[in-house]
Amino acid sequence: MAKTNIPQAIIKKSNALIAQLNSGTSPFLYRGKRLKFVSPSLVSIPIGSYRLLCEYRYKWSLKSTKLMHHGAYEDFLYRYSKK
Repeated sequence: MAKTNIPQAIIKKSNALIAQLNSGTSPFLYRGKRLKFVSPSLVSIPIGSYRLLCEYRYKWSLKSTKLMHHGAYEDFLYRYSKK
């Protein structure tokens, strides 16, 4: 991620969250709540006074109709915006 003036505490929380989202253990839940999709592949997550915007690149499995992730950070783009 490009250098910005985002506080380290926000980045630390974000990194933990990104690792969780990337692991596939609970890709659409955060603090027990379903993540807010702002488009079919973009998630908006409030962290402090910032929003972490995460873009998923996904494909649907016809066998299970379960959302399947492929790749890791290359297929998982994220950026910050002010609330």
